[in-house]
Amino acid sequence: GENAVRAEKTRKDYENALHLMAPRSDGWQPPVLACSALEMTGIDEIWDTVLAHRRKMEASGELFRKRSRQARDWFDFLVEEGLKEWFYGLSEVKSLLPDLTRRLELGDTTAMAAARQLLELVTHEYERKQT
Repeated sequence: GENAVRAEKTRKDYENALHLMAPRSDGWQPPVLACSALEMTGIDEIWDTVLAHRRKMEASGELFRKRSRQARDWFDFLVEEGLKEWFYGLSEVKSLLPDLTRRLELGDTTAMAAARQLLELVTHEYERKQT
């Protein structure tokens, strides 16, 4: 169509820019392809490229490694969020936090000292309940 020349120039610009970046997958330099939904061109080529990339990732084991790393990262995130929600929901923390925050903002304590005070309070309460 009327934008074909601009589309090809843009495709080449992106292709040149990609060469400046390190590939995210070993042995795979992503091609920069152009397509047009209006003209119904290039879409099959893009889909074939997506499938080829997936086959290469599966064959090399990289897909499994990335999915494993994503699962670990997601697990860590969920545990951290759960711990924060639990921690800030504790009545001891809720009662002490406003005062610590105020003292911190006034410069009467440091972030390290305030955090240590909260953590020691929770640790002490936990240990007390265990005995």
